[in-house]
Amino acid sequence: MRKRMFTFRPAIFFTAFRFGKILFLSIWAVMGGSVYAQNKVSGGEGSPAVSSVETSSIGDTVFFDLQRSLADQLVPFDSLVQVGLRNSPALKEDDATIEGRLARYRFSKTVIYQFVYPFANYTNGNQALYSVGTFNSSDQFQLSNGYRLGLHVQIPVAELLGRRHRLREAYADYRTAVAKRETTKQQYRRELVRLYQALLTSQKMLQIRIRDEQATKVAFDIAELEFQGGKINPADFARASNLYATAQAGVVEQRGAFSQYFYELETLVGVSLSDLKK
Repeated sequence: MRKRMFTFRPAIFFTAFRFGKILFLSIWAVMGGSVYAQNKVSGGEGSPAVSSVETSSIGDTVFFDLQRSLADQLVPFDSLVQVGLRNSPALKEDDATIEGRLARYRFSKTVIYQFVYPFANYTNGNQALYSVGTFNSSDQFQLSNGYRLGLHVQIPVAELLGRRHRLREAYADYRTAVAKRETTKQQYRRELVRLYQALLTSQKMLQIRIRDEQATKVAFDIAELEFQGGKINPADFARASNLYATAQAGVVEQRGAFSQYFYELETLVGVSLSDLKK
């Protein structure tokens, strides 16, 4: 009986090895890509080493699961608005302006009293009467001793005619300050809506960019193996490399945009977003 001898063929072995590696990369892209993407977004331990710039840009988001929408993790939007209004420097400035305009309006009501001069004096002497004047019918007589109390009123005609208009002007300034505060509140709410929606959109775009990067990385790894095996030409390999580099640049750019909106929203609200987590 003749025994069959096993012959080792290197070409078949390396072909099977490359096929197995390609199959492994494909399975990893389907099953492990989402986990890797989550770690890369949130800066977890499962992500590869990143530069200090990337780490600093996502360091303050570790309190959030960035695979979930931030809208589901933060307090309701109306609560964000209320917190922001309490901490807004612009509204505090408007409140001070309103207080000053109201004080000016109240002061305008008392301006007319600057033309009223009360007086009081006391003289001591005999009880004789003496006259002051020209000794005609308009002569005034007074005692030479005792107390004298009275008011001296001298109001200009312009004050009598213009006082009402001055009060209306002061009150209009007060109402203008109140209306300006309402305008500031509307502008603040509009800006908060813009940043809030931009942050949520940027988070979603970052997730999409990371998934795209993982897909192009798998394609690049496969192209690299095929290029080493002589199955594709350099132009095809360069195209795969360029797509992977473009996807990486997109992730870096989108991560920067996400961090910018995140910190701008924190600045606008006036407190750390981690303090507003549900």
